[in-house]
Amino acid sequence: MNSFQTYLKGKSVLITGASQGVGLAIAETLSGFGMKMGLLARSEEKLIKISARANSAGSEAFIIKADLSDRKDVEDAARKFEEAQGGPPDFLINNAGIGLRGFWKDIDLDAELKVLSVNYTAPIILTRYFLPAMLQRNSGHIININAFGGMFANPY
Repeated sequence: MNSFQTYLKGKSVLITGASQGVGLAIAETLSGFGMKMGLLARSEEKLIKISARANSAGSEAFIIKADLSDRKDVEDAARKFEEAQGGPPDFLINNAGIGLRGFWKDIDLDAELKVLSVNYTAPIILTRYFLPAMLQRNSGHIININAFGGMFANPY
């Protein structure tokens, strides 16, 4: 075990979007380091399988089913993590994200607002929830992951 792996052992992490894509890859990578892992996503079925694999690899994983487009769900998820771990995560990985396909003029406004809620508002809520306690204990890491699709111009 190298010094980075030793550092991670026993640390807590909350990963949003842990059921697929980059979030799943992060969860799978970190699962072998003996971390306390909060795996957050909408799909409880997927989270159960991922949690079982992480636990088999030596971590203590638990699931938090939440819809990050719903502010109450986001706040409840933060509380669930805090209650399960006795405080904020050592690492908050804001990874969950959704996107839309199609011409902008054809996309429903509610769908656009949902994208903003998941991709922008949820990370703000989670960060604002955990940051004060991280600052108080003088430790913690917040990692924000987002797609670069917004950097490309698309026709209307």
